[in-house]
Amino acid sequence: MKDFLAEQLLAKTMRWESKTLAEERFQIQLFAELKFDNYQKYSQGMKYVESLALWLQCFDERDRTTLYDYIKQNLIYISEKQMRTLVEMSYPFYITPIIIKKVTAVCCRENINETSRRKLIHETLIKKSLFFGLSDGSHIDLFRRANSSLSNEQINVYYDVSKDRFNDMIGEMPDSVELGKGICDIFLLDDFSGSGISFIRKEGDKWKGKIVKLLDRLKKYEVNVSDVNVSLILYVSTNEAVGYIAAQLEIYKNENGIAADYKVEAIQFINSTDMDPEMTDLLKKYYVKYKMDRIEDVHYRKGNCGTPFLGFNSGALPLVLFHNTPNNSIPIIWFNNSNDYYGLFPRVMRHKES
Repeated sequence: MKDFLAEQLLAKTMRWESKTLAEERFQIQLFAELKFDNYQKYSQGMKYVESLALWLQCFDERDRTTLYDYIKQNLIYISEKQMRTLVEMSYPFYITPIIIKKVTAVCCRENINETSRRKLIHETLIKKSLFFGLSDGSHIDLFRRANSSLSNEQINVYYDVSKDRFNDMIGEMPDSVELGKGICDIFLLDDFSGSGISFIRKEGDKWKGKIVKLLDRLKKYEVNVSDVNVSLILYVSTNEAVGYIAAQLEIYKNENGIAADYKVEAIQFINSTDMDPEMTDLLKKYYVKYKMDRIEDVHYRKGNCGTPFLGFNSGALPLVLFHNTPNNSIPIIWFNNSNDYYGLFPRVMRHKES
């Protein structure tokens, strides 16, 4: 009954005749049942069709078809099942090859035979690698369960690790291994990057970001980071973010005299859509009308704010992740307040408005 009422509300909002509703119903309900209804930031009892109707009601009647068609044709939604697949792919298809390539180079240089090479690869993966999550979205719980060969002591859910916890992690390594010497790797895991700015950036003469914070923490623990290889594995990313992070890491390495390998890998690439003038005008129009500029806090302004109605750093992404919507996506999708605007996929802000 509720689904029927939601459909009727949507039809009334869009002024669809029975024929049009019948044509649109299949796709709307199909994607709602397969993905959209499971968006974790919906309030209790809320489903996609009702959310779509409430969202469209926020716009002038003449603009609703344009915005509906944009969502229908461009929305990218990463479901929980799809994210789980990306997490499970990270170790065998991205992390293991990095280790194999590095160990193979060492073996060729030192003329180590095939049997010893395989043993060395196994020991490097199982005993001499550490894994850190960079956010809640890194889904370390899924990563750990998918890779039972790894010890729990090798994996930490967050990069801001305490000294006691870090000592526990390296305490599980063979006595002959000293972090920062010989073969040792650190892998950083995260679900998404749209710009790369939160991972590494230079503000004035100071380096900041998640990666830098971890490296600074390791330095305090007397780790020789100059000799520790660091790889960032992103489950979902834009080409722009990967390119930016890689370039900034090279600058950071050069400034700090680091010889180790720093890598950035993404499993699934997502890129912004080209906005036609009509759509750009609508985004700007409703950004102003509903005073969405309240999202432009000190954190938002770290990116390019020339066109804030396109999202953080002008990301212009039509992307939704099942557990939250990135702020690199266009705000018209995720902005939400209880007074006069209802977001299609409301976002929970990590940083509160200032």
